[in-house]
Amino acid sequence: MTRWQRIRRLLWLARLDVRKFDVWSSPIVRRKRFLETYGIRTILDVGANRGQFAEELRWISYDGWIFSFEPLRDEYQILSRKALRDRRWTTFPYALGDRDERRLINVAGNLMSSSLLEMLPRHLAAAPEAAYRGTEEVEVRTLDSVWEGIGIESGGVLMKLDVQGFERRVLDGAARSIRHIDALQLELSLVPVYRDAPAYSELIAFVELLGFHPVAVEPSFIDGRSGEVLQVDVTFRRT
Repeated sequence: MTRWQRIRRLLWLARLDVRKFDVWSSPIVRRKRFLETYGIRTILDVGANRGQFAEELRWISYDGWIFSFEPLRDEYQILSRKALRDRRWTTFPYALGDRDERRLINVAGNLMSSSLLEMLPRHLAAAPEAAYRGTEEVEVRTLDSVWEGIGIESGGVLMKLDVQGFERRVLDGAARSIRHIDALQLELSLVPVYRDAPAYSELIAFVELLGFHPVAVEPSFIDGRSGEVLQVDVTFRRT
């Protein structure tokens, strides 16, 4: 065993690791390379929570427009305060779906797993801290109904969906506006974790029918007990 291998093993004992920061080892670097290669200048951050995704974009020097959508009242307040410091970051206090309506969202203990759908036992077993602690009434809009009012310029548009099983309904509500979108990032479940959410194979087939093909896959939700990957973030590019 080399000296470097011994050092790395000691770091593992402390749950730390050191790797070369490049496209082969870092999902952040891969995302940066994708945005630059395909000229992404506008990002729709759907299910923004507190703006973690947008902050990461700025950290990797993305300087284009960000439009963030977050329906939870407390999370939106934090999100909107962050965006006030950024002239190219606009926020909206509603969810996206397949119809304009008001409905109850389930508020998760970890907030990030909050969903308009019911959480299944497989999710709860892997992340007990995500257990629902209540509900909140929120506004839901379709992307088609708000597209023109937002004022998004065509060309170089990526839509990121982190909507906990509601992906297909968001896409159904974007039947007209989808033609302006050049790339998609979806969270797909390899096993059912939300009731009535589409299977990953069904969602991939649907997105391919819309004219996109997958170009990147990153683990996003892992069962720490077994090491199983339960959800992945898949990036699609228009064919």
